[in-house]
Amino acid sequence: MKEHICALKHHTSSDPLDSTIASRSFSCAEVWFHMFEINRNTPRTQMYIDSMAAFSAEKRRHAELNLRWIIHPFSRWRFLWDVIMTVVYMLSFLTIPFSVAFVVMRHDELQLDQFNFLIYAFCWLDVACNFVTGYHDKKQMRIELKPLKIFTHYLKTFLIWDVISSLPWDHMTLPWRTLPGKDSNSIIVLLNLLPCLKLIRYSYVNWQIYELFSHLEIMYFYYEMFSTLLLGFYIIFWASCLCYLIPVLVLHFTYYSPDECPECWITGLECNSATFRFRYALFIVVEKLSASGYGSYVPRTDGHVILSCSLMMIGRVLECYILGKTLPPF
Repeated sequence: MKEHICALKHHTSSDPLDSTIASRSFSCAEVWFHMFEINRNTPRTQMYIDSMAAFSAEKRRHAELNLRWIIHPFSRWRFLWDVIMTVVYMLSFLTIPFSVAFVVMRHDELQLDQFNFLIYAFCWLDVACNFVTGYHDKKQMRIELKPLKIFTHYLKTFLIWDVISSLPWDHMTLPWRTLPGKDSNSIIVLLNLLPCLKLIRYSYVNWQIYELFSHLEIMYFYYEMFSTLLLGFYIIFWASCLCYLIPVLVLHFTYYSPDECPECWITGLECNSATFRFRYALFIVVEKLSASGYGSYVPRTDGHVILSCSLMMIGRVLECYILGKTLPPF
C-alpha cells in the first residue's frame, strides 16, 4: 500500500480566494468573511487538522451553518488577533501592576492611572471578539461554532475575569479613595487591585508563544528556555511591585497613616517619584532572590519579613528550575 503523504502540512500556496484575487474582483465583505474561515496555513490548523479531507469538511461545515460572522478559531483573522493580544497582554503584565502599585496605591498622594486606557480598549475588543469566535473542544475533538455554546464556554473560562480586570477602577472609585489612615476603606482598596487579575491571562500568552514556536519549527528546547526566562523576568517585576504594595496595604488595613510607621521603608525615601520607588523595590527584590540572607536592607515590619523570606525561597526554586530547563541532560 502506498504511504500517505499529508498535503496539508507541506502546503505553501494560499487559499483559492487569494490565488484568484488578481483575476477576479471581490467585495470587501467577501474578503472580510474569507478571513473568518478556517485557513490551512495557521498554526492551529496544522496542529489539529491532519489531512486535506478534514480541512475541506470543516470548511464546508462552517459554510453550511450559515453563520459567516462567527470567527473560526483556526482562521487567519483569529491568528492575527491572537498575535496582537499576545503583545498587548505582555505589555499589560508590566504596565498594570506598576500603575496599581506605584501610581494608584501611592501612600502620599492620590493619583489616577492615565496610561492603561489603551490596554483596556484592546481588552474590550478582545472580549467582543471572543463572543463571536468558536473554540476547539478537546474532549469531543471538534470545533464548536454555535453562538450559545461559545458564550457558555467563554463564561466558564475567562469572561468574568476579562470584564472586571478591564475596568478603570481608580477612576470609578475616585470619590471614595483616601490615603492610608483612619479614613481608609478596605473595600475601595481591594477594588483598585482588581486590574491585577489580568495576570490570569498568562497561561493564554504562554500557549500563544508555544504555537508560534511550533509554527516556525523552532526547537522545543528554545521555547522552554525562552518561556522560563520570561517567567523569571515577570516574577522579579511583580515581586518589585508587591514589595511596595504590601506596606501600603498594611497601612490601609490597620488604619495607620504613613507618619505613624517610621520603620516602613516607603516613608524614608529621598525621592517621591514612582520610578525611583520602583528601582529601590527592584533592588530589594533582586537582593533577596539572589542571596541567602537579608542583605543590605534588613526588614523591620512583619509583612516585609514574610516577603523577604518568601523571596529567598522563591529565588532558590527559580534558580533550580531555570538550570533544570536550560542545561542539557548529562
